[in-house]
Amino acid sequence: MTAEAEEEQKTTGAAEEVTIPRRGAERRKRKKRIRRRKAPSSDSKSARFSLAAFALLIVLSPHLLAGVLLPTTFVIAGLSVFAGVASVWHRKSKLPRKHPVDALFLGLLGWTGVQLLPLPPGFWELISPERLEVQASLSLLGEEGAWQPLSLDPAGTYHALVIGGAAFFAYVSGRLNTLRKEGARLLPIFAISGTAIALSALAHKLVGASSVYGVYEPLFAGPPILSPILNANALAGFCAFGAHCALVLTLSSKYESQQLASFLAVCACSLVVLLCVSRGGTLALLLGFLAIGGARAFRKRGKRMSVGTAGGLLTLVAVLSVGLYFTFDAVDADLDRFSLSKFALAGEGLAVAMSFPLLGVGRGAFDSVHAGIAASPTRFTHPENILIQWGAEWGLAATAIILLLLLTTFLLAIRSPRTERFGLAFALLAWGVHDLVDFSLEMPGLLVVAAGALGVLIGDGPRATKRSGKKRSPYGARLFAGGVAAGAVLLLLGCIRAQPEVNHAVDSLADCESIEAASEVVRLRPMHPAIALAAGTCAAKQGDPSALRWMNRAMQLAPKWPGPHSMAADLLWARSPTQAIVEVREALARNVQSVAPQACAYLAARPEISTLERLVPPNEAGDLTLRQLSLCIREPEELVIAIDDAILARDPANVEALTRQAGRASSESPEEALRTLRRLREEAPEQSRAWVESAAIVRRLEDAEAALQELEGAPSDRDSLRARARYLAELQRAEEMREILTALRGRAGGRAHDLAAAWVFAGTLEEQVDAQMPALEAFQRASRIDSRSIAAHAGIIRVGQRVGRSADVTRARRALCDLGQQGHCAER
Repeated sequence: MTAEAEEEQKTTGAAEEVTIPRRGAERRKRKKRIRRRKAPSSDSKSARFSLAAFALLIVLSPHLLAGVLLPTTFVIAGLSVFAGVASVWHRKSKLPRKHPVDALFLGLLGWTGVQLLPLPPGFWELISPERLEVQASLSLLGEEGAWQPLSLDPAGTYHALVIGGAAFFAYVSGRLNTLRKEGARLLPIFAISGTAIALSALAHKLVGASSVYGVYEPLFAGPPILSPILNANALAGFCAFGAHCALVLTLSSKYESQQLASFLAVCACSLVVLLCVSRGGTLALLLGFLAIGGARAFRKRGKRMSVGTAGGLLTLVAVLSVGLYFTFDAVDADLDRFSLSKFALAGEGLAVAMSFPLLGVGRGAFDSVHAGIAASPTRFTHPENILIQWGAEWGLAATAIILLLLLTTFLLAIRSPRTERFGLAFALLAWGVHDLVDFSLEMPGLLVVAAGALGVLIGDGPRATKRSGKKRSPYGARLFAGGVAAGAVLLLLGCIRAQPEVNHAVDSLADCESIEAASEVVRLRPMHPAIALAAGTCAAKQGDPSALRWMNRAMQLAPKWPGPHSMAADLLWARSPTQAIVEVREALARNVQSVAPQACAYLAARPEISTLERLVPPNEAGDLTLRQLSLCIREPEELVIAIDDAILARDPANVEALTRQAGRASSESPEEALRTLRRLREEAPEQSRAWVESAAIVRRLEDAEAALQELEGAPSDRDSLRARARYLAELQRAEEMREILTALRGRAGGRAHDLAAAWVFAGTLEEQVDAQMPALEAFQRASRIDSRSIAAHAGIIRVGQRVGRSADVTRARRALCDLGQQGHCAER
């Protein structure tokens, strides 16, 4: 071995002797780090408790009907306070840095509280002369010159204070549960919340549920897909937010199982958005997908797309395509009904904001003043635009500050290198865009989710850099703690006052024990036209002479509403029928459909042509009024003829009036009437009345077979189907008749009264074809659907006596006796 080789071997051996111990030391250090990481920290239990409280708030709140009912609002507020207190207890030794959004939340809560402070009328004259209009309502109570708060609806503002406090504590909990590098730990909570609502909606859809969880049946909402969030647009916006959060998890997760689970969540949420048939929700969903995917692609430029990512995108496209396929008919119908009504409503809301630009009308008071300022015939509680809502209720300056701070916060978050941070920012932005055309973020159960997400987005506040040497200021933490305490005080104030005040304002007028009780409600909602209207009704029940003055006040507050004129007519009918008819005409000029039954009742009570002339409005509503009257007035014949003459005077080619005219002439000259009706059928084939009348004339001239042939080509509506079924029963063609009866029941649309009437009609025809047991079953089904159907019970008695079902007959007689049919009481 040469000297050079020996030297090289010595050098290598020395290097090995040095390297081996160094690797062992690094291995030992790594094990120590792992042990330290796995070792439980001193506050791990409180951290888990705080995180569990926050997750409970975010996941459970949307399921509580999103807080649309007052009790659920207080439950959500309680969950929010619980989550906030748990997070403060967890981070009591290390509060986050101050952030401008902290001051924004507290400022808005404080401004809402200031709107409830009573002020003298002289102060109003200086800062807001428009609020002097409140004195017009108070003067009816004998309280002219009384102190009143800035809010034009104090009861609504107390309720809004509770909602705002809940949102603030959700925001605090989100901030305190988020450390600098733990934002990804909280993101799955929001994805789970959206996915849970989506799965709940799909489950309700699959089982055909008519009530939420089998407990709550919607009274006013009729969404295309039932879920705990009863508003379809709000459901679409929230599920779009959940889909965006799940998509961010799919893109940022390192494990295939997590990627698959979050991707399935994206598919479920996206499918529900499509089933909601919401243009705003679908737009928000696509915008969020494009923004998150584009940002991700921009950050990862230069890298090739993996097979898994490509397959996932293709699967997502397939899911969206399938959803569009199943919802195509509904989407097509929705596009056919496309209108700019929401933009018109936003314009009306902007008019409210411009009328009170400095101070706003008061948080929660938009509902009270909208009908008066915008002169709208319909009552709206929200302008379907979140920025205009804030501008109307808080003032334009406050709205500008909110928008500036939020946009700045989102822009900073979008620039973050962390996927979950900029993804959550895009998800919140897409939700905000959705609420520029739809309503969702004003629901308490959804607002706390958005506020919590905003808290997670901000996290521990601005991060200090080594170059700046910036240290955490103790004053910032103290200020944050003081803000939490102030928020707790404001929330407590709202809870103490909102529960009795809002319930009193909404429910106490229903009983109307005294006019003094109504006066208390008016003090809480002095500018709400519905409250003035209810106060007038209450005064009328009590025989108070102020009833008409309250009706006049309601007319001033809502000049386009038909209700005040309609109720004033009822008050005037006994003492001055002529003036009552004038009030009904004014109500008809505003809304024909809602006032038509009252107009029919008045005309039936005074069946005179002069009454008809005074009742019909001179404008376009007069045409609709005459059509409604022609459907409900059957006698005397002179009045019926006068109605048709009035219709033909306005529209000489009106098919319905000409059809009725030809039907009256059929008794004298049936051939000429038949020729007229056939001509009308050719001019307007969609009008089934002409088909039915011509078939009836043919039946009198020939037979049922010829009448059935006369109906060939008639539209398949209720009247023509009933006529066909009658002729088929007369011809003893029972199977064909039953097919028509099935179609008739489908036309009922699930409405109990219409469905019961269809079963009664079916039972009558089954009797005609001598099918007694099917007839009895039809009458029994009608009675179960509508227990007040006299025809159904009478049919059970008639058929039951034939087939010897004495027990059924006895029950039917008892039911008719309970319904006031005294002739059956002795035999029950």
